[in-house]
Amino acid sequence: MTRNQERDAAIRAAYESNKTLAQIGACYGITRERVRQLLARQGVVDEGLLVGCSAELFHLVERGNELAHLGCKAAQA
Repeated sequence: MTRNQERDAAIRAAYESNKTLAQIGACYGITRERVRQLLARQGVVDEGLLVGCSAELFHLVERGNELAHLGCKAAQA
C-alpha cells in the first residue's frame, strides 16, 4: 500500500467514525473540499457531502424546479 493509499484509507476511516470534513482536513493539512474529493474517489457517496459542497447549485436546481412547477418555460429548457 502506498503512502497516499494509507492516507486515503485513514481519511475514510475518520469520516466513517463521524469526523467532519474540516476536522479531517485539519489533521492532514488539506481543505475539506479536498477531503470530499478523496472520499468521492474512493466511492463514498453521501448526499450530505454532495449538497454541502455545492449548496449554491442545490438552491439553483430547487429554484428551477419551483419555476417549472409554476409553468416557466425557461426553467424547463
